[in-house]
Amino acid sequence: MLQCFTQLFGHRWCRVAGGFTGCDDNGDTLAHDSPDLRDALRLLFERIRRVYIQTADYGKISQCKKKDEEDAQNFLDRMRRVFRANSAIPYDEAEAGAYQQQLKRAFLQGLKTELRRYIDKHWVHQNTGTVTQALEYAQHAHKTQRDRKTDTFGMQDSLMALHRSGSKSRQSGRGGFRGHRGRGGGGPRHSYTQSNACLKCGKIGHYARQCRTILQNPGARDDNCWICNEPGHFARECNEKRVYNPNSTQN
Repeated sequence: MLQCFTQLFGHRWCRVAGGFTGCDDNGDTLAHDSPDLRDALRLLFERIRRVYIQTADYGKISQCKKKDEEDAQNFLDRMRRVFRANSAIPYDEAEAGAYQQQLKRAFLQGLKTELRRYIDKHWVHQNTGTVTQALEYAQHAHKTQRDRKTDTFGMQDSLMALHRSGSKSRQSGRGGFRGHRGRGGGGPRHSYTQSNACLKCGKIGHYARQCRTILQNPGARDDNCWICNEPGHFARECNEKRVYNPNSTQN
């Protein structure tokens, strides 16, 4: 046994050996599983623990984060290895012990922000819960977030379909209206009748703004009726019934 220890520690054996020789005071080798051997090994392990005490590196633990496509169980397994190697806390399987509780907190801190918010909102007994419960809440939160994204995408697809159908309806309505008067429609744009004859010369085929007739007395006032083109009254007093033309701009 002494030979195994010296080969294992090498030149550092002198730092932890103390008075351990594997023999009793008479120089006889200590018997296997004897009380004296157990006491000597216990003192030796205490010296080793003091000399080679593990230093905690919580920076490496905090850098361990859940990946986007990583399952919660796989992330917990990865966190277990990182935590055990860098926590400097003696390993203990007790759920209420310091090791498991600190492992639970490191696991929760390594989750995505939206998962951690969901757990903080719904897990009331988070401070006294176990690692197994933390894993269950993380899996449920992951499933809930995934279902919400699916519903959101479905709603967006429905809204896009409604938008496209509404655009087609509006386009068909515009086409039907413009087929007669709008852009691309055939036939004349205006229909000239007696009711919308030129107010300047009284002829049909153009309006007053297009008329080329030169008045003999431009300053004179034209008091002829705009409907029957007769003097003596105005259009509002005309007894002739005006013909309605839906295509006329004078109505």
